[in-house]
Amino acid sequence: MDLPEIRTAVARFLGDSDLAAAALVSKSWNANFAPALYSVIDLSRHAKQPSQEGIAAHAETIRKLYLSSSTRMLGIESWCLNKQLEFPALKDLSLKVESYFPLEPQLDIIHKSPGLRNLQWNTRGCDPYSSSDICNFFKYCPLVEHLTLNGMLLKDEDLSQILDNCHQIKLLILVPSEFGEQAFRSLVRHFAYLRVLYLGSCAGLSSKMAQQILKSCPNLTLFRGVTLKAQDILGIAEDNATADETILHQQPQDWVCTNIHTLRVFIHGLEGKPRLWHKRIFQQLAKMKKLVSLTIGPGTSREAFYDGLDLRLDAGLDTLSSLEHLSTLDFNGIPQHMEERDVRLMIEGMPSLTELSGILHHDAEQCSKLERILGESGRQVL
Repeated sequence: MDLPEIRTAVARFLGDSDLAAAALVSKSWNANFAPALYSVIDLSRHAKQPSQEGIAAHAETIRKLYLSSSTRMLGIESWCLNKQLEFPALKDLSLKVESYFPLEPQLDIIHKSPGLRNLQWNTRGCDPYSSSDICNFFKYCPLVEHLTLNGMLLKDEDLSQILDNCHQIKLLILVPSEFGEQAFRSLVRHFAYLRVLYLGSCAGLSSKMAQQILKSCPNLTLFRGVTLKAQDILGIAEDNATADETILHQQPQDWVCTNIHTLRVFIHGLEGKPRLWHKRIFQQLAKMKKLVSLTIGPGTSREAFYDGLDLRLDAGLDTLSSLEHLSTLDFNGIPQHMEERDVRLMIEGMPSLTELSGILHHDAEQCSKLERILGESGRQVL
């Protein structure tokens, strides 16, 4: 039976070449098969390019649009600036501009996409843009839920304006950024929706802000790019930072982010502190039962920081044995003083742990010995 609803259903299972052939059969077939052919437009560097005329004719059916700097060679600017062109169905937009590409056509696409939900905008390597131009255009796409801004160097107040214009942010990736107090205050109303938060090279996010995120975002699954002071985790006031062990009888701060599977924070402020500090922090980390990847160091091997979690049994390492899914542990930048019993615990008590990154011992000979033991068990030390 040749019915429109049947043709539309069949279109979902056809490849581009079959869709193109079917769309040429007749006007009625074109009406059913062309929307599927143009629902995803990939104008990235290596993709097969559809005609500019075809894109313009079916702009209202485009759901996903991927543009890269190579599209400049296709005269993409001309149809981006076409006043009659609209993208009412566009939900997913990726702009990857690694060489010069004018800002105006990029902003124009956003302006014409009121239903946009996912925006990945990479301008790394481009000439600096006017942050005010960029921020103003987010009022045209308030439904954006997944937002990636790479290479824009937006200021704190600019990020605040963007977050204020968006209704619900579930994914936020900013690399780099000047994320600070204003942006944080605007982020607070998105806490209930946040699932992914990646703030790379962001010096403005304080430890107290990070602690507030861990206390307030129940749906967060990935958190990367921050530093966290031990005293903030343990709920110790600034003026009691040198307090003795009696203060540690109080309970650590509540964390509701127990759904996190990737956590990358440099936990510091532990140099010279009692081992009970380390044990309490391990207890906090152990609440995240779904953890797969854990980073607790500054993430660099160029400079050693003698201030961080002590990965030894005496300091509470065995607490992490309760993390059944933990496969990666990164303590790069914090040379450890591990002994054979500590790595044996990792082998026997953490069966899912397959990859470690960091220096196991400050003594090269002891470090090599421990790496051999881990290597014999199939663990990889980077």
